[in-house]
Amino acid sequence: MALSLYVDTARWRAHQKSVIDQFPGLVPVCKGNGYGFGHERLADETIRFGSDTLAVGTTYE
Repeated sequence: MALSLYVDTARWRAHQKSVIDQFPGLVPVCKGNGYGFGHERLADETIRFGSDTLAVGTTYE
C-alpha cells in the first residue's frame, strides 16, 4: 500500500516562519530522507528562511 503526502507549501512555509519567529537562532535538522522531502529541498528551505546552518543525523547525510 503506497502513501502519498501532499503539502500546502504556502501554509507549511507560514508555519515554519512562525516557529522561526518564536525561536530565533533555531537550527533546522534534516534526518534520514527528510520525511520524503529530501536533503536538497530541505537545505533550500533552510536558506530561504535565512539560516546558514543545517544539522544532520549522521555524517553520511
